[in-house]
Amino acid sequence: MSNRLSQEKANAIAAEYLTNGLQKVKALLAVGYSNTYANNVGLKLFDNSLVKQSIARIQAKNKANTDITVKFIQDKHLAIFDLAIEKGDLSTANAALTGAGKTIGCYQDNLKTDNTTRQELNSIQQKELEDIAREAKLRLVNRAV
Repeated sequence: MSNRLSQEKANAIAAEYLTNGLQKVKALLAVGYSNTYANNVGLKLFDNSLVKQSIARIQAKNKANTDITVKFIQDKHLAIFDLAIEKGDLSTANAALTGAGKTIGCYQDNLKTDNTTRQELNSIQQKELEDIAREAKLRLVNRAV
């Protein structure tokens, strides 16, 4: 049994369908079918093997490459490091090593700001705090002048 739908038309339907947000009627209208046909009989075109194959082919072609691993990224950073050392560019070499370290979490911020326990300051600490506050105020005043 021959397929009455041409490969070209199937490709056009598939492309339009995938670019318009998977709206079947809108895709059929965009490739030239009438409103009546698109809203009724035309929807069966999406069951057609040529249209299904075209949709699958376009989706496979547009599939994102998600095979990126930590090892892949580290290998790239180390290749950049080797090239930078070869060229004598220590700044780039340092940045490449930093990037390699970041991929495995070497540069995580471990500062905790959720300290809910409050300690009372002794008299010496209180005096130091007041001195620091006074100096800070003086610096702000001098900066404004």
